[in-house]
Amino acid sequence: MYRVDKDAIVILEIFNKSSRQTPQTVIEICQLRLKRYDSIT
Repeated sequence: MYRVDKDAIVILEIFNKSSRQTPQTVIEICQLRLKRYDSIT
């Protein structure tokens, strides 16, 4: 998962996708990482 900002591409998580739905744990980890990233930028 990633996010594109105007000055950076933020890679949040790389994982093997084994189903159509993204696992909830991956979503939660990415949300936490984005909060941390946003708090320091």
